[in-house]
Amino acid sequence: MKKIFALSFIATAMLFAFTSCHEGGDDPFGPDKQEVLAINYYVLNNGNWGSNDASIGAIDLQAKKITPDVFKTANNKALGDVAQDAIVYGSKMYIAVYGSATVFAVNKSDMKIAKAISEKSAGGETLSPRHFTTNGAFVYVTYYEGYVGAIDTTTLSLKQLVKVGDNPEDIAYCSGKLYVANSGGMNYPDYGHTVSVIDAATMTVEKELEVNLNPNKFVINKKNDLYLLSWGDYAATPAQLQLINTANQSVSLVADVKDPYDMALGLDENLYVLTSSYDENWNAVTDVVIYNTNEKKYVGQFSSKVTDIKNKYSISTDYSLGSNAQGVIFIGTSDYISTGDIYIFDSIGSEYAHMDTGGLNPIKVVPASFAYYI
Repeated sequence: MKKIFALSFIATAMLFAFTSCHEGGDDPFGPDKQEVLAINYYVLNNGNWGSNDASIGAIDLQAKKITPDVFKTANNKALGDVAQDAIVYGSKMYIAVYGSATVFAVNKSDMKIAKAISEKSAGGETLSPRHFTTNGAFVYVTYYEGYVGAIDTTTLSLKQLVKVGDNPEDIAYCSGKLYVANSGGMNYPDYGHTVSVIDAATMTVEKELEVNLNPNKFVINKKNDLYLLSWGDYAATPAQLQLINTANQSVSLVADVKDPYDMALGLDENLYVLTSSYDENWNAVTDVVIYNTNEKKYVGQFSSKVTDIKNKYSISTDYSLGSNAQGVIFIGTSDYISTGDIYIFDSIGSEYAHMDTGGLNPIKVVPASFAYYI
């Protein structure tokens, strides 16, 4: 697969600027020159609870810099309290701001708010959004109060709401089904251990799958293999990576991957897993390892350069760009006090850039537009 280099992005203008890849030097994505439409990335920063300091930065890979807080610049208001997830669908990006109990639908080209979606359950509970998926018609969102909602992408309104398990986190769509990780995160030490399976057409729960304690995050590959990360109880039950067979909905353990904390799918169906554990002196030990989901085979450590990064907090890729993905891996760091950094690597572990995000706790990098050869 030919790799291309992502081009310069100015957050509030020139979404589709034409330019060429730069040649040779420290560009790990190859020396060829190609005229392409710009690829743009946004970095979503959690912020700290109660501080109203969640933010979004715009990444310019060519210039190796981040323009911070582009949401606030575009809308003259802060993003809110504890941003949890973001997803691009069509011309919009949807942002889950958990602490502010709001889903923002914004124009992905300039970050201006198209609609702020705040909802209550039938019983009057304020709903706090966590994570998204889409099937090409709706954007589905989990609400921590125990619901999944379907947002109509035409009217930008919540059309349906279904009850699931306690404190649902991530959600995935596959072949007409929605899979929901019921973490039970507020029920310590009695964490949840189920995945709800929903018929997306009728928005009814069909069954509950038994999984490891505290399920949190999904990744699905091209074969419709659904990988689930469960955090365990931080004591007797360790974090585990599991595989859900979406054909028969059986669940199996991926035993070769130890201490998973976060994960993202990259080129060649490689799963990049951020691992986290503690040594005998209770010092955090983190790394990134690769598991190939095509061959169902543990590959090993991603890069010693990644291993050496301190305070690893999140991992993202540009896999959602499909055939235009370049194999970029983003490692976010956080010490929960100062602004976080993003380290950028190519798929073979060469570091390309290291940038300050301008915000606290970078949780996700979101590709905002496709690239096209011209």
